[in-house]
Amino acid sequence: MNLSLENMFSAAAGRYPTRAESAMLTSWAATLEARVAAVHELAAAEEKIVNLAAAEVMRSSPELRRRGEETRAKAARDMALVLRHCAHALLRDDVDYLDRELLVWLRSVLLSLGFDTRFLASSYRLLAIAVEESVSPRAAKLLKPYLARCVQTLGERQQEAS
Repeated sequence: MNLSLENMFSAAAGRYPTRAESAMLTSWAATLEARVAAVHELAAAEEKIVNLAAAEVMRSSPELRRRGEETRAKAARDMALVLRHCAHALLRDDVDYLDRELLVWLRSVLLSLGFDTRFLASSYRLLAIAVEESVSPRAAKLLKPYLARCVQTLGERQQEAS
């Protein structure tokens, strides 16, 4: 659940919600249908998106081929995982969910495997482009802040992240 809503529910425990709390909940619910539709579009296009992005990452970074035959499959797996977490974050309307549940961990794993932050930022920008090319403009607009967070968190320089 959205952390703001979760905090609101905790604060309102044992009492009726205030008008401001009710307005927050109503505002969140008003966009739920569009967010659910965008998630369904993303799910339907996931394979296409991941294949486009992984192929472009491999094309733009020939040095990756030296990492082994399974590199493209691993990139696609990671990108699918990121897309699925973006979907959950979108449903929650909570961009910080991505950092809490996936990106900080994924970043540490990818850095430990020797990937550079500039490469990670570039790769996940390619994923965002593939999403934009594969879903409706409305869904792409809803997903944009979540994909931008992926680029931001995965592409942070090491000293900035600590």
